[in-house]
Amino acid sequence: MTNIDTAALPGPEWLPGLPPDYDPENRLDGATGAGATFRVPQLTELDAAVVADAVRTAALAARGTHRVADVVTGVARAARRLADSSDPVGRQAIEAVRAATGCGPGAAGDILRRNAAGWTGPVLSALIRSELGELAVLDEPRPDADRPGRRRRAAGPPILHLVLAGNVPGVAVTAVIRALVVRSGVLCKLPASEPWLVGLFARALNDTEPALAATIAATWWPTDTPGPVAHEWTKRSNQVVVYGGAEAARAIRHQTPVTVSLLEYGPRTGAVIMGPHVTDDELSGLARDTCAYGQAGCVSPRLVYVLGDRGTSPADAVVERLGRALSATAGEQVAFLTDAEAVAVRAARARCQFGEVEGLRASGPDDLSWTILYHPVAGARSEALPRVLWVYALPAVAELRRFRGVLEGRLQALGLAGLSPEDRLAAEQLAVEFGISRVTRLGAMAWPPPDWRHDGRHQLLPLVRWTEFETTDG
Repeated sequence: MTNIDTAALPGPEWLPGLPPDYDPENRLDGATGAGATFRVPQLTELDAAVVADAVRTAALAARGTHRVADVVTGVARAARRLADSSDPVGRQAIEAVRAATGCGPGAAGDILRRNAAGWTGPVLSALIRSELGELAVLDEPRPDADRPGRRRRAAGPPILHLVLAGNVPGVAVTAVIRALVVRSGVLCKLPASEPWLVGLFARALNDTEPALAATIAATWWPTDTPGPVAHEWTKRSNQVVVYGGAEAARAIRHQTPVTVSLLEYGPRTGAVIMGPHVTDDELSGLARDTCAYGQAGCVSPRLVYVLGDRGTSPADAVVERLGRALSATAGEQVAFLTDAEAVAVRAARARCQFGEVEGLRASGPDDLSWTILYHPVAGARSEALPRVLWVYALPAVAELRRFRGVLEGRLQALGLAGLSPEDRLAAEQLAVEFGISRVTRLGAMAWPPPDWRHDGRHQLLPLVRWTEFETTDG
């Protein structure tokens, strides 16, 4: 369990529209995976409706008082404070990440700084231009360069309901920022695994741009007992965006009215294809990718394929070197496992160690800070266990097509290392066939660029609606 004192953190909730002295009759208690507890108001149906209506009103009003350049400047300024350890908000953000992950302050600060790279004004402006053409199209009708005589304007819906995931701290803030820059108000279901950062961002934004902070609402409730807030917020939203596991997506799909559009970002994982001559630096990069965020990201590597003929056991030396790299990297970070995770990792080791296939073996220290499960025959099985890599010997890249039914649509990122030009080309073609959204080097898998197309989709285009003006006047 974590020893972080969350008493120094404000409540995770941010609820505009309610009076400053709002005192709910009941509260809900939650806990992060690292054991830190938190409490939020248990809103009534009327409370939830008041908040949703206040956010909608504020979002529409902000379109008349703020140009999109003002929004970008305001949110970038507020977000920057989360990654500034000299700022009181930044110090709270570090404690929030520690409470969510169990990591130390240095690792928490690094997580925030890496996230903040995608929260800057230039990055956000470049993202808008790359997907929508220009910033001004979010402010007013602009000439359509491809269709003379027409103008067009883009805007997000008045209300987006974001069902957020906290497996990677900071991504919830990124989702909120995307909604704000397309001029939408946001109603956020916070993740229990990382509930504080969105509220801290909203408070920082409120210090300088209260009109924009009023377009955000955030609170938490148990996924298995959604209650009146989920009902009211879903009903009053124009679009629901779900980040998270399959169970969460199914539950939200069931709750969402057919008149409300639903956008899902479901669970995925990462894979690696490497040659036997992969360098030690590349293996160190893979170790960093594996240990980052406790291997909980949708781009975190879990499946590792080492090319070579089975008879020569080319993976043996690679597995030994990868173990050394994991030992060096895992030792720099706090490894947090719940009791259930520890039991599951030990069970996976035992299944591998005592399996019937010759050559199966498990390696890793007793503290479970990392695990390699080596299989001499190619396969596609893996489990969502922390810092566990399933390593398979692979005769040829084309052999992975045998596992299309398992891998297609499941993989988010593919790391390549130590491949011949022919094998690299084959791997890249396979990535397109399997719908993999990123192909990258080892050491970069866990940290996608800010303009990465999550699940192969644009970041902003799925959120906006276009109005086209066919007259040539004005």
